[in-house]
Amino acid sequence: MIDKFVIELNTFYTSGFVLFVGAAVFFGLRLAVLFFRHLNLRYSALGFERALFTYVISNVSNKKGPWREYKELQKTLDRLSPTQRDQEAASIYFQIEDNYLLQKSRHKLSREGLRTKIFKACSAQKADGVFAMIFLPQHLQMLRLYEHFVDILFVKSKLLLSAESFKKTISVFSQINYPVKFSGEESLKWRIIEKTFSDRDYEHQFEEIKKISTQFTAKLLQYSIEDIGTDRAENLFREAYQDFKQRHLFIGADTIAQVLHIIPEGILSIERISILPKADLEEAVRSRTQELESALGKVEEQRKLLDRALADLQRNDVLKTEFIDVISHQFRTPLSVIRWHSELLEDNVMPYMPSDKADDIKESIKALYTKSVFLIDLLEDLFDVLALEKESFLLNKQPCQLWEIITDVCNEMQKDAVKRSIKLSFDKTSPIFSEALLDKEKIARTVRILLRNAIQYTPENGSVKVNIIETASDGVKTIACSIEDTGIGIPAEEIPNLFSRFHRAANAVRQVPDGAGVGLYLVKKFVEGHGGKVEVFSELNKGTKFVISLPAV
Repeated sequence: MIDKFVIELNTFYTSGFVLFVGAAVFFGLRLAVLFFRHLNLRYSALGFERALFTYVISNVSNKKGPWREYKELQKTLDRLSPTQRDQEAASIYFQIEDNYLLQKSRHKLSREGLRTKIFKACSAQKADGVFAMIFLPQHLQMLRLYEHFVDILFVKSKLLLSAESFKKTISVFSQINYPVKFSGEESLKWRIIEKTFSDRDYEHQFEEIKKISTQFTAKLLQYSIEDIGTDRAENLFREAYQDFKQRHLFIGADTIAQVLHIIPEGILSIERISILPKADLEEAVRSRTQELESALGKVEEQRKLLDRALADLQRNDVLKTEFIDVISHQFRTPLSVIRWHSELLEDNVMPYMPSDKADDIKESIKALYTKSVFLIDLLEDLFDVLALEKESFLLNKQPCQLWEIITDVCNEMQKDAVKRSIKLSFDKTSPIFSEALLDKEKIARTVRILLRNAIQYTPENGSVKVNIIETASDGVKTIACSIEDTGIGIPAEEIPNLFSRFHRAANAVRQVPDGAGVGLYLVKKFVEGHGGKVEVFSELNKGTKFVISLPAV
């Protein structure tokens, strides 16, 4: 009996001792937590996570639900990246918080009250990571958001900018004597920066951090634009903001958007709409709508003016067309008569003129003929240019032989060549050529313009050679006509503008003062209208070669 009593007594004392030791350890840990809480020490995101859930399970939730879920997920959380772990931990906490708020209790705290209690109990302000930001007061939460965003910009800009630009960018921190390193540092040490303002409350600390962050982003944009250009600089901010949003999703979109206040205006304009107060947004929309309505009214006035101007132009165009038709009839007919009579005089009258007067008369007849031909050609060129401008230019294509057209034009121009003592020759490389779909009149005009220029710009006793050749490539046949002279040539710098309307090379103007500069413009339009191309090869003072290539049937 006594032995049994002794055993029970020993058991009692042993149990009491164990309880005493357990209580001592528990209260010792509590005292340690309280002691370190009042020190200005930091602890890791993982440490805060464990401290939070330990506190929540002990004081808020039951031990069977979320705590077991947290313990089961802990191994999985350990394998996640910091961003993923923060988001998963936040998700677990929100479940606990929602369950707590559903409880029926007179002593139940509000959501804000619960988070404030956790903030104080777990010293959330001293924790690293994003998860702890859920429990921070507004000013301190915004302070951390600014710091995190600047950290992301800091890392990205360091990789993107030159060392010199990066140094100039972070010079803003020198004003608070922050010891910034220029290599081997992946983020700013905000705790060191905050020590500068540790004697102030959270609201004033927030204002100082906001000021520094705003200066940093402004300098970063300035030196980034100088270093890598505007587009890449703005893209740097866009990428940083997207990364920032992704990591802080559970903080809330409206809260995240507040970081736009430290980003220079003009960047992320669409995202800025979310941070405008509703009244300001409505006023901005109303103001913009009024501006658009005013602009629309001005556009309508301009449209009416343009309609009137267009009507005037159409009337003028009709008058211009009628005028041109009159000019065409009134000038072309007498010019043709003058040309025809000058030819008759030269061929039929000159042989009977006294020799002492023959030279003078011959020169006069020659001048009459030359000027009349020039004016007739000029009128034809101008009429074609006007037709092209009015888009009334049509091609009447028919199957025909290019060599036959060239032969007729060469025979027609032979007389002009002889008058200038120039040898004009036409060589066919083959007796048989494929047909081509051509507008005979326009292709004849093309060859005539090129031959006319070749004869005009070639000195006496020179030569003009016309050649035609057919080629085939990948089953596609092409007929090419080349006109090569031994004339004055074309300066290399003039060739790019050679086919422009009203353009004439300087040496061409000296050689032949009369001319409108529309011939080659028409050549290019005629040939391209047939699906062909024009090429020019020239050497100054040695000659020029034009090649027109047309598709064969």
